[in-house]
Amino acid sequence: MSIAPYENDGYNAYKNQRITFSVTSLSHAALAFVVFLGGFVFIEPAPYELFIIPLLIIWFACGLSFQKGFLPLTFLLLTFICGGLLSATQRADIGGGIFYIIVTAFLATTAIFFAALVAERPFERSRIIFKAYIFSALIGSFIAILTYFHLLPNSESFLFGGRAKGQFQDPNVFGPFLVLPALYLF
Repeated sequence: MSIAPYENDGYNAYKNQRITFSVTSLSHAALAFVVFLGGFVFIEPAPYELFIIPLLIIWFACGLSFQKGFLPLTFLLLTFICGGLLSATQRADIGGGIFYIIVTAFLATTAIFFAALVAERPFERSRIIFKAYIFSALIGSFIAILTYFHLLPNSESFLFGGRAKGQFQDPNVFGPFLVLPALYLF
């Protein structure tokens, strides 16, 4: 009778553990992060815009599927962009109009991207989007309240005309950003 060494001691058990990430969990984390960044538009290009470009490319390359239901949305957005390009030719400063249409086309692409993401797994991804959006709105609201009452250093950089603008460039954008999370939490 021989005695074999115990192979499952604490050291070997610890050594054999591996940290694994599934593609699904990484993609959901990236989705949550990009939605969270949508609440921070104090510079241009915004962090959201810089992060969503590689995310769009990777997700489209990995086979994000489109459904027939996206055709009306896509058609209307393309019609709007074509109309904008046509109207940009009537401006004295054509470059400014073209830049506006490029930004509009980028935002239209992200709209179709989010529609495709949610269509694949509606409940799961909608929950991720709302949680990230609410978290971003709560942080923004907290920053806005603290800076409105001058409780943080350099509070004036978060105010515009005495109004709280949070992490946006304009209070008129910050207010509408907070409407959907407020209604959802209500």
